[in-house]
Amino acid sequence: MSKFVEKLFLPAIAASFIVIGAPRIANARATNQDHVVSTKQLQKDVAERSKTRQENEARLEQILDTPQGREAVSGAGVDYKTVDKGIHMLSDAELAQLTARAEKGQSDFAAGSLTELDWILILLVIVVVIVIIAVA
Repeated sequence: MSKFVEKLFLPAIAASFIVIGAPRIANARATNQDHVVSTKQLQKDVAERSKTRQENEARLEQILDTPQGREAVSGAGVDYKTVDKGIHMLSDAELAQLTARAEKGQSDFAAGSLTELDWILILLVIVVVIVIIAVA
């Protein structure tokens, strides 16, 4: 019985897999559908995320470089280099969230709905969050 399995049954199963799978493989190659997402689209997405991250880093650094931002950094007793290093260590989501908070605080301050003390406190919280993430 094992000779039967070896000589007829196993080759028949292998042949059926080839017959079933070959047209699908040929069709995928013919239509160049090796991946669900094209390499070009992946490169575009990575470039877009990189650009967004660079913009967020630049905006947050610019906000922290204001007189109020420098006062918040020194008020936290932290070296600006530590904060700068921490900014680059943030995840994309954390960076986007902190940048949005800082920009909202800056626009509220410019509109007069925040006092300078409020603005410094907002920046101080952002600095502390960055330092905590950098140290962790």
